[in-house]
Amino acid sequence: MKHLHPPGPSLRFSVRGVQIHVNWSLPFLGAGIAYLPATHSAGSALANYLAAFLCLLLLVVLHEVGHALAAWACSMRVHAIVLSGYGGCCVADIPDRPLQAALFAAGGLLVQLLVA
Repeated sequence: MKHLHPPGPSLRFSVRGVQIHVNWSLPFLGAGIAYLPATHSAGSALANYLAAFLCLLLLVVLHEVGHALAAWACSMRVHAIVLSGYGGCCVADIPDRPLQAALFAAGGLLVQLLVA
């Protein structure tokens, strides 16, 4: 199976048999979105920027890990997690039942709710 990954250079590694693709464009997602809160809040603009940048990147990673955990809970095989400037994607087996599909789809949001 050829896994989905964005074009261009990527950092590729494997965690517990799951391929992780971190595209070069991932930092630009955080850089663009973190700029406004960092410049319009009290305190050090650089510290605020770095905090917003790292929190956003961590949130994207945790969201995709949530999809992977939901897939594993439904006995689905996770093939890859792709992280890029467009967000992320968890590539897994096709769910057999509607409940599996719903849990897999909600996995990212459920992790975000736990973090909140």
